[in-house]
Amino acid sequence: MKKKTKATICIFLVLVIALGITAAVQLSKSPIGSSITITAHTKAPQVFIAHRGFSSVLPENTLPAIEGAVNEGFYGCEFDIHTTKDGIWILNHDSNIDKMTDGSGDIKEYTFEELQEFTIDNGNGIENYPEMKLPKLSDALDILKNSDVIPFIEIKGYDPIAFASLLEIIDEYEYSDTAVIISFDMEALLGIRELNKDIKLMYLTNNLTKEDVDICKENGNIGVDINGGNIFKMKDALSYAEECGLETAAWTVDIPLHADLLNMFGIKHITTNRITP
Repeated sequence: MKKKTKATICIFLVLVIALGITAAVQLSKSPIGSSITITAHTKAPQVFIAHRGFSSVLPENTLPAIEGAVNEGFYGCEFDIHTTKDGIWILNHDSNIDKMTDGSGDIKEYTFEELQEFTIDNGNGIENYPEMKLPKLSDALDILKNSDVIPFIEIKGYDPIAFASLLEIIDEYEYSDTAVIISFDMEALLGIRELNKDIKLMYLTNNLTKEDVDICKENGNIGVDINGGNIFKMKDALSYAEECGLETAAWTVDIPLHADLLNMFGIKHITTNRITP
């Protein structure tokens, strides 16, 4: 075979592979129904929690994303919260506003009213939402209260004074029996547990250990919510958590086959950007 012909074939193969990768990336960003999973056809199918709201279509941690999770019929809606300088709980993933708005700086350095001077200018579908502002936690719960969607509220850091106000808001919206507070910070969860012995808590972790499980069990059955990509590294600790009667969940799972794999390990609660109920 001539060198020129070989070179042409190589170029063609490279183009095919590049197109395949591009298609896969685009597919990974588009919503896909959970009906194609194996578990959807069992007596105890997995349930899906919208990550930062319905974030594959709508700007994350915004009211439209919360509404999207409700409209799609998700089991739960996860979102992140921080407190402002004047103690108002607002939705945002990062501790600063740099990523999602046209402003910059730490949330704790601004009052809520000062933050309203900035506009959310990032996220999927943002072009449809001009002049959108950072929302309060109470506004998100106001949307969810008329649905069956369970709020999964992720807190960052340890602030016992703010935790008291958080629990008051959850109680005001009558979510004390159903809402789930989640965090990577075990100290924060234990601080919440001191204030409320019954509210549901889940520990987020990239590397669950049996020692973590013991702490969760000893402090009012705190559930465990693991990085789904690290399942094999944590399978022994996860089995131990199930033996201890702890609820288990995994994040962020965007491929149905991955969800099926996690189902084999007994994980029924799946946080996802794109797999719809």
